Amino acid sequence: MRIPIFSIYARFAHTWPNCLQRLAHLKQEADAAVERAEAAEAKIKLLEQELMARDQDITSLSHRLAVAEDEVAKREGELEKSKVRASESDNLHQTGDSLRRKIQLLEEELDQAEKNVKETVEKCVTDWSVTDAEPKLII
Repeated sequence: MRIPIFSIYARFAHTWPNCLQRLAHLKQEADAAVERAEAAEAKIKLLEQELMARDQDITSLSHRLAVAEDEVAKREGELEKSKVRASESDNLHQTGDSLRRKIQLLEEELDQAEKNVKETVEKCVTDWSVTDAEPKLII
């Protein structure tokens, strides 16, 4: 059975403006959704660029940290060597001071021994001149 177009139009004529309003509203919602999507995509692109920049910063800082850690290890090695040299130097100073004191004591002993020899020689010469005899060698 065929329904005349007029009767279909008459039947839906009162809903047509509602359909147009609804289509306009849906179009506005779709346009708003597209704008939000474009804004979100732009934000995502910006955040990805920031992330890439931060990744590069992290890589750069990681490299600088590794170089700094190597430098610290090198300096710690040098510090240990310096401590060993300082300890050796202290030991040498102590040894030098000890040897200087020993030399001083030996010089004092030498002076005393020379003084004793001189006194003994003078005593012998004096005794010999008093006796006018020839000195005898006592072995």
